[in-house]
Amino acid sequence: MNILFVSGESKPFAKTGGLADVVFSLSKEMVKKGNEVSVCIPLYKSIKDSNSDLKKISSFKVKMNWRMQDVDVYETIRNGVKFYFIGCAVYFNREHLYSYEDDIERFALFDLATVEFVKKHLTNLDIVHVHDWQAGMVPLLLKVNKIKVKTVLTIHNPMFQGNFSPDYIMDYFNLPRSFYDEGTMRFNNYCSFLKTAIVTTDVVTTVSVTHAKELREDKTSYNGLGNIIALRGNRFVGIVNGIDEDEFNPTTDKYIAKKYDIYSFKESKKENLVQLQKRFEYTRIPKGPVVGVVTRLTPQKGIIDIIKSIPLLVTYDMQVFIVGEGDRDLENELQKQAEKYPNHIKFYKGYSDELAHIVYAASDFFLMPSVFEPCGIGQLVAMRYGTLPIVRRVGGLNDTVTGYELDKDRATGFSFDKDNDEGLQESIKLAYECYKKENMVKIILNAMKFDSSWSKSVDNYLSLYKDII
Repeated sequence: MNILFVSGESKPFAKTGGLADVVFSLSKEMVKKGNEVSVCIPLYKSIKDSNSDLKKISSFKVKMNWRMQDVDVYETIRNGVKFYFIGCAVYFNREHLYSYEDDIERFALFDLATVEFVKKHLTNLDIVHVHDWQAGMVPLLLKVNKIKVKTVLTIHNPMFQGNFSPDYIMDYFNLPRSFYDEGTMRFNNYCSFLKTAIVTTDVVTTVSVTHAKELREDKTSYNGLGNIIALRGNRFVGIVNGIDEDEFNPTTDKYIAKKYDIYSFKESKKENLVQLQKRFEYTRIPKGPVVGVVTRLTPQKGIIDIIKSIPLLVTYDMQVFIVGEGDRDLENELQKQAEKYPNHIKFYKGYSDELAHIVYAASDFFLMPSVFEPCGIGQLVAMRYGTLPIVRRVGGLNDTVTGYELDKDRATGFSFDKDNDEGLQESIKLAYECYKKENMVKIILNAMKFDSSWSKSVDNYLSLYKDII
């Protein structure tokens, strides 16, 4: 099949979160299975500045009501995947990917330009697969332009919807207000990229089975998005994500001091811990287990629960390494905790691939008490590195982590009920008991043997594509 992914970001060129990992990993795995796959993302400043092999292949103008925008399209290839970059300096020649006041207008241009590029150059596509709100107008615009291709939407994070005033429909998309009035674009008195995609695409997916169930059953969360999703019936399905097992592989990881497998993890983790400790200043090294956190610092990720658990972690003499950035108040509070408990809490504000890999390879436990988690990548990486996740039973965390408290024989980590306010601390206590009794080996082996590859997920996507073609 000939498949085009459209996204606001993709590794190895642009990343703010797990979306970029998923788009690249999914496209690579589909190529391995004999498909022709291309990815279309904006040409951000960082991409243009750091990649000299981009080749300009097309230039055209895009009409946005009264103004015309010049667009250049570039291409290159990575791992058998062809990348197309939509270049428009006025919108994308900026330091960051998102969080600008004109983001709606920026991605309106991106969607319009993508469809124009498809119309001019990609005439043999079988599937256009759009990801999250930034690409959400593409399915409708393909229909308006009478481009006959099947479309798929994957919702990675339903919190972000691309909502804007209906007064701008013509300004942004050259579309009549009737698309709002009759309901296609209307969502709670706004126009919405995401809602438009949900009702105009051929099939909608999200990134885990449990999260799909949560979205269907909860009609009030995410501004009532569940009501819209429910209308799609069996055209809405959950397919759990995988991880790139070439990138996240403790037997070959270039970042860690001591590589290891299921036979050598115990001693190797000790050496990797020494490597991690050298990155921070210690006056006394705690005797307890090592706890890792690698995450965006937002309330969604359960950071407040982690902060509340710090006194317990200190009581158990644990070493806690936190890597992340995001909400300023949460950053400041974690910095205060690191200053209050300098021998137990270490906080790195920011993100580093190298440091993240070392944290995964050195830790005994990995905290991921997300309030909601469509799929999650951190728990999958942690298990592959023999680091036991402690998670709230929501979304993809529920689908991928088997809690010791539920099934001692098949356990791959520890979990707690989503409505249990004390659940994280209870799970930490249980994990600590297992650590002290030295009966974690079976859980670690289960975790490291868990199949987190993309192969099965890709087969599910390809089957879904074939059903709609």
